[in-house]
Amino acid sequence: MSQTSKRVTPNTLRKMKESGVKIVMMTAYDFPSAELLDAAGIDVILVGDSLGTVTQGKKNTLSVTLDEMIYHTELVVRAARRALVGPISPSLTRSWDRTTLSAPAPRYSNRAAPER
Repeated sequence: MSQTSKRVTPNTLRKMKESGVKIVMMTAYDFPSAELLDAAGIDVILVGDSLGTVTQGKKNTLSVTLDEMIYHTELVVRAARRALVGPISPSLTRSWDRTTLSAPAPRYSNRAAPER
């Protein structure tokens, strides 16, 4: 974990790796969890499709939608003041082509911006 209070960026992670500093990543799906992880100094907060089994009680992650991922990513981004947030695409979207995935791209970039 980096001891700095500066915002973690991809460049920050590259520098940490190059200098042998361990990068700490954990998963959160909501505002309070992300807020705690951020306050603890976690470098990267992941938002994964595992939210289907962990928070929604589903048997697997296959039915997690892109809209659900965007929603949970928004919650985590609002809480993360320092940590880099890394959303992971839902399982079934990994086999989609670029054209299919490009439509929701503006939603990730526009809606996930923190409201401060």
